Amino acid sequence: MDNQNPTQHTVDMVKRYVNLKIDITLLHLSKKLSNAAAYFVFALILGFLFLFISLFLSLSLADWLADVLHMPGMGNLIVSVIYLLLGALIYIFREPWILKPISKNMGMLVDMSDLNHEARIKDYPTIDAALSDLIVMLKESENNIDKNLVDIKDFYSYEQMKNRFLKSIINNPQTILNVLLFVREIFINRKKRK
Repeated sequence: MDNQNPTQHTVDMVKRYVNLKIDITLLHLSKKLSNAAAYFVFALILGFLFLFISLFLSLSLADWLADVLHMPGMGNLIVSVIYLLLGALIYIFREPWILKPISKNMGMLVDMSDLNHEARIKDYPTIDAALSDLIVMLKESENNIDKNLVDIKDFYSYEQMKNRFLKSIINNPQTILNVLLFVREIFINRKKRK
């Protein structure tokens, strides 16, 4: 094949484009799953805290009602207040303490090297940074494929093929002479058969 033939690069360009699409799709999926997992863990922690709060509040209320005048359930009430404060702290700092670390760690666990050997997603600090870079690379890849298709169209146009054919005849007339001699032999053999 001719070294200037643009079809040679098309397969590599399409492979790169498909790999980028796979990476972007998997990152979007990873981002959604990591967000879901982070919120699930957050809800689980808050659920357990509210379970303990309600348990200790119930025990405190029961002890208080039993000892109306002496108030022996005050210890249970203090423990409930501690759990309540802990739950409030976790709720206030849920982004830096729970949601972001879980989201970041779950998102970076995605290893796509078995699908795409060029993927270097673990080099990025966050999923969003990887996504933004991959989207830019995908746009570049789309533009390269479009340009390559125009080059292929031009390469196989009638004018270009005619010019290459004439140039090859001028550069190497031996091949056209061999073809003409071969055609001549075919006609001679046909005439002899008749």
